[in-house]
Parts: sequence; structure tokens; C-alpha cells
Amino acid sequence: MKITIRRGPGAVIVSPPPPGWIADDDPAGTLTDPFHSISAAIAVANGRDVHLRGGRYVEPITVDGVHGGSGHPITIAAYDGEPVTVDCFVPDFLHPTAEAHWEPVDGSPDEFVWTQPSPAGEAEEVRRGAFLDTHRHTRLISYSRAEDLRSPNEFNIRIEDPRPSDEIDPDEPPPGDNYVWVANPEPDGEKWIPTEEPRVFRNWMYMGPGIWFDDRQRKVHIRLSHTHNNVLGWPDYTGVTDPRTVGIALSKSLTPALRLTNCTFLRLKDITLRFGGQETVRIRNCTDIEFDHVHIRAGSRAIRLEAEKDEHNARIVFHDCEIDGGLPTWLFRSDRKDEYHYVAATLRNPTQADVEHNTLGKSTTNNLLSSRRNAAEIQVHHCELVNGHDVCIFGPGMRFHHNWVDNINDDALFMGSEDSDTKDAWVYRNVVTKVLTTLSFASETPLDGIRIFRNLFDIREPTLGIRPGKVGDNPLRQGQFFKGNGIEGPFDLWHNTCLVRNAGATFVDEPPTDLNRAGFTHYRQFHLAGVRRSYNNVFVAAYPDSGITRPIAFLPPRTFEGPTDGNVYERLGPGPASQPRFAVTGGSPPEFVDLDGYNALHDPWEREGVRADPLLLSFDSATGHPHLDDDLRPRDGSPAKGSAVAMPADMATIDRDANVLAKRFGGDRGCYWTLKVPAFPGLSFVLFDRMSVGVKGRRKFPR
Repeated sequence: MKITIRRGPGAVIVSPPPPGWIADDDPAGTLTDPFHSISAAIAVANGRDVHLRGGRYVEPITVDGVHGGSGHPITIAAYDGEPVTVDCFVPDFLHPTAEAHWEPVDGSPDEFVWTQPSPAGEAEEVRRGAFLDTHRHTRLISYSRAEDLRSPNEFNIRIEDPRPSDEIDPDEPPPGDNYVWVANPEPDGEKWIPTEEPRVFRNWMYMGPGIWFDDRQRKVHIRLSHTHNNVLGWPDYTGVTDPRTVGIALSKSLTPALRLTNCTFLRLKDITLRFGGQETVRIRNCTDIEFDHVHIRAGSRAIRLEAEKDEHNARIVFHDCEIDGGLPTWLFRSDRKDEYHYVAATLRNPTQADVEHNTLGKSTTNNLLSSRRNAAEIQVHHCELVNGHDVCIFGPGMRFHHNWVDNINDDALFMGSEDSDTKDAWVYRNVVTKVLTTLSFASETPLDGIRIFRNLFDIREPTLGIRPGKVGDNPLRQGQFFKGNGIEGPFDLWHNTCLVRNAGATFVDEPPTDLNRAGFTHYRQFHLAGVRRSYNNVFVAAYPDSGITRPIAFLPPRTFEGPTDGNVYERLGPGPASQPRFAVTGGSPPEFVDLDGYNALHDPWEREGVRADPLLLSFDSATGHPHLDDDLRPRDGSPAKGSAVAMPADMATIDRDANVLAKRFGGDRGCYWTLKVPAFPGLSFVLFDRMSVGVKGRRKFPR
């Protein structure tokens, strides 16, 4: 039986500890005799609120078994709006002594080692870090191998030697540092086998300022050398190279800045949480928790919900929060994704025991928001989720709306892993920019009831994808709108404005390599997909390079469980008028020059759909290149203006429930609606004629 603690009078006061503070025996928790530990104050608050005086607290907050009441949550908040920062790192690294300090490593430029080893047998190791007080939250690379930390090479050099082994002189120097081995496809054979014909080699590579934990000596190594990637728009590191002259926050691997366990009815407000190990915020078996204007400067992960088999996380709300993954501008996606197994290339007659694993910088960054299982009714709104790897949509009844998602080098909206049970999720009124994949349905099990509506998906700006292998390689990777494995389950798209540029193409060598067969591929495959409906969206695919021009979109065959109608499609860029603009999976013919031919064979789908320039107010219609002053609202005369078609009743009901103005003013296709001032017919009411997302709606699109 759960026991709810009733709220007592007043509030417990906490103040940052003064220099040389030693834990109090029994503070009163008042302004004149405050607590100096947040965790200690919460543990004895007896249902009262906890107010934090302004300043920096260097401690992990642990809250276990604390219960407020329905309608009366316990509030942990900044006192009188004073700025509060809670840091989770090991402070010893900021206070060197004669026994413990940074010491240069002989023969390795810019490398330093902390002279004091971590205690033997300690489960937690210092493997993660970040710059402490930089203007932009920036993670340190968590290196898997010391050789990468020390390498003078910054290129992602992969060498393939196609020669059969009997043609290779055994005395010939190897072409790379590491000989790559791969998993054996034969289940009864040895676990790892060497690559052959071609043999694959990898070189050690420095990825940027970072740390490496020496398991043998249990010491932390650091190197802050400059980087030389020279990628326009992605600044290299040019800062301090001596860790003795810059603030560094190094964190233990398993300690979060905030750990909530077995709690109910708590509210956290106006607090900044920074750093930590695997997560900055870890929530386990909690219900009715509110994060209100909480700013998170993430460890590897920002927020992680966990639950064992008989546990649940439910009714947890994040609103008006900044969630920053700290992705360095010199960390490429491939630095995280391209882990490999290897043996030293100079080793003669290697065996299974010699195989090593290099995870590169994988531990540096992870999901900004994720859950394993048993999470329900999670709501995220008016938040800013930026500079990370993934953002997950999970559990029954999730509501994700009015958020800004930006600079995600993998999946901006990942619709749940195999055990997340994602269903009845609403994703609406968000703006998603500069991401690799907008919608990812790469689950191993079908999902159910995903509603994606009235969002602006503008992924024309590329992300930092593949580390160059040589001078001149372009590492920028263009985003793709959709990724799925064919068993996604039913989902709906309506009233979204979607823009892609060279969709899914990655520019490594010339000519570009095409990764998508169309700009929009959510109708490319249907195995176990269930009903998939699409209404009143604006789809614009820009292909300024004629070498990779592709159709605008895949459309469903009429045998598929639709419907789809009222969408506006356009392709920008060179290409003959006879080039197909639409493709149909399993159809005959498989491609169509325009919608007329498609309509004739696949009626009733897209009876009111049009292929035409949507006539956006301010937009580079020649190249599709993004500009800061882009205005993606349809102008007068646009085929999207006032032409929205009626949607099925259940979609219309959800649309109306989520958007109080949609029913009256939602007559345009795409994500925008035009709300006019009757006395001034030429004037739009700006408050409602923009996408206002992020903290207090401060991010405006158009700006």
C-alpha cells in the first residue's frame, strides 16, 4: 500500500555549501540555517516543498520513495527565481594537489594523465566528461582506445587490399594499423573471422578533445589537441590544450545528476542539471512527475526512463525544458557508429584471443530521451531537444508537441524499440530541422496508432555524417524523411509541411551516392504495415544536382489499406519533364510522370492530390537551399491555400482536440493555418500564423 505524506507548513531551504563545508548534523532548513545537500533536504522534507537558493551545487541528487499528493505535488524549485545549477562530476579534478594533478605524458603531445588512480575495485570509472563553463555545452570524446586518443591522424582511413593471401609477401608492411575481423556467419564456427578478399584495415584516429580511462592503472588520460576538419559551418576545436588551465567536468560512468526512484507527485522547476555518466536524469518506477523549465546539459544520455518487469513510469511531463546533448561540432556520426573488431595488423598468426573491440567515440553521446519498457502517458511539450543522437517516442499515450528538434545526427523521432510498446502516440505542432532521419520506424515489432500531424519537417540542412578519409571529402550527409523495416504498423500523417533536399544522399566521393529511391518513402513497403493514411500534407523534394534526381514520393497501390488524399507534391531542380515524379511499390507500371496517370490506375487514392509548386512565401525554388529568412507558409494563389480536403472522422476529431483553432482556420494544406483579422483582410494575425515552439514558444518559424 502506498502511503502519501501530507504537506507540512513552510518549505525546506537549501543553500550551496560554503567553502570547506562539512555535512551538518541537523540543520533547521530555514533561510538562516539551510541545508547544504539537496538530497538530504528532500529526504527529511516530510511532504514540504524544497527551495534551492541560487548558485552551484556539485552533487548527484537522489530521490527515493518520496510521495506528494494528488493536486499537491512536492515542488523542488529555485528560490524566488534565483539561478540554480546542479552539477554531477568529480570535483577533485578541479582542485589539484601535490599527489593528484594533471601531468604531461612523455612522448605524446598534449596528452596528460591524472596522477591519482581511481580506487581499486570501484565499480564506477571516470569515462565521461565535458567542458565545464563554455558558452555552448560541449562533450569530451569518450575514447575506447588509447591509440585513438594519441593518434596524429584525423582521417577515417579504411584500406581494402583485394589481393588473395597467397599473393602477399609475409614480410610486407601492413597497409594499416588494424586488421578488421568480422562476425562469423557460420553459427558452429569461431566467433570472429578475418576479412579476406578484400582484407580490410583501419587506422587509429584522433576525433577531438577527449578522455580515456586506463583500466590497468585505473588512471584518466586527457588530450585537448586542436582539430583540423575544415568543414564549413562546423567549427574545429581551437581552444586551450592544457587541462590545467580550463575547467573540465569529468563524471563517473553510472552516476546521474538526478535519480528519481519509486516517487509520485513531484515537480521540479527552474533548475539546470548538468553532466553525469550514462544519463543526466534517470527515472525508475515513478508516476505523476513534472519537469517545469528544467534545463538539461546531458551526459551520454539526457533522460532515461527505466522499469523492471513489475514496475511502471507513467504520467511524466516535460515542458518548457532545454535538453542539450552537447554534441561537439567536430564529432562525426561515423565516430559513434563505426565500431569494429580487429587484431593488430603486425601480429603474425592471430587467434580469437587476440581480437579486440574498438567502439571509437560511441560512449560520447546517445539518446536525448528514451525508455526501455513500461512507460505510459509521457508528455513532452514546448521543449528544445538539440545536439544529440536520437529522440525516442515510446509507450502508450505519448504526447509530443510544440517542440523544436534540431541537429540530431541519427533519428529525430524514433518510434520505439522492440519493447517500448509504442501506441496511441500523438506527434504534432513540432518543428524538426537539421536531422539525419525525421521519422524512424525501425522497430522489430509493429507499432499501433501513431498520429503525426501539423508539424514542420524541414531537413534540407545537412548533418555531420562521415569523417573524411582524405582531403576534399565532403562529410555532410543529407537527411531522409522516413526509415522503416516493413513491420511498422499503422500510422497517420496529416497537415504536415515536409521539405527534403537530395534526400538521403551522402556526398563522400563523386558522384554522389543515392540512398533513397524517392524524396518521401513512407509508402515504399507495406509488409505487415496495416492502415497508413496521408492527408493534406505538403511534400517538397529538392534535387539541385541532376545526377541524383529521383521521384518526389512513393504512392500506395489501390490495393493497399489507405486512404491518401489532398497532398501537394513538388520536385525542384533540373531534369526533363518526362522524368517520373512518382513511384508505386508493386504497381505496374512502377513509375508515373505525374499524378494523372497514377489516378487513372489507383483510384480513389489522391483524387484531390496535386503535383504543383506550393508557392511558399519566401523560398529558394531554384535550388531548395535553406535560408534564415525562409517563410514556408503558402501565399495567395498557392494550391495549398484554402483547399484542404475532408479527413476521416477520427483524424478530424484528434486534429480538433489537439488544435483548438484547426477546425475553424485549418483550411490550408500543410502545417500552417491562416487566421485573418476581419478589418484588415491583407494582414495575418501573427500570433497564430507561425509555428511557435520551444520554451514558451520562443522559437518562431518563420522567424
